[in-house]
Amino acid sequence: MSKVTKITNVVLFSGGIDSVVVVAKQLQFQRDYEETILFFVSYGQFAVRKELEAVKFFSNYFHLDYTATTVLLPIPPNGDYVPFRNGMLLSLAAAYCDCLLLNNPVKKGEEREFYILIGSTWDDVYPDSQPNFFSNFQPALHATYSKPVIRLPLIGHTKREIVKLGLELDIPLGHTWSCTNPINGVIPCRACKSCKERSNALGRERKTIK
Repeated sequence: MSKVTKITNVVLFSGGIDSVVVVAKQLQFQRDYEETILFFVSYGQFAVRKELEAVKFFSNYFHLDYTATTVLLPIPPNGDYVPFRNGMLLSLAAAYCDCLLLNNPVKKGEEREFYILIGSTWDDVYPDSQPNFFSNFQPALHATYSKPVIRLPLIGHTKREIVKLGLELDIPLGHTWSCTNPINGVIPCRACKSCKERSNALGRERKTIK
């Protein structure tokens, strides 16, 4: 008798273009025995209010559940780079996978697999966004109960290519959020690294975004 496999995909989700496209790509080919959960972390980022608005919008748009957790970090003044952020996010997501498994133990005749999806791209520059960071981090996750596997669906794509893919998938990119240092917490500053990357990636397409 073959075992029944259940797959849980936990997407590190900020409501930005990259994480939204990760979800859309996943759902394109999702099978009946898979589930996808949006995982949002409030860690003291200046844009938390707008990010959470985007998370709630896309949770409804994709008809997916989301879970949110909170930690507090002393964020650097401009908010562009949060040291070891991806390491922190992966650790929290792995703990969440363990909780899911321990609260719902595998039954006889079943198999359970966990994946953590993160939207790092080809042109990300920070050390914890590089392929070697993830390959070095993976063995630690293998030592957990749930043994989640890191997936990098966008690692071979530039941000401009990801925007194009988002438009091809008819995603309402106008509801995504990118700014890391918003004015009064709600207005894009147009000056931070993320705002500039968004502007460059959207290019001429910005007029066609929904």
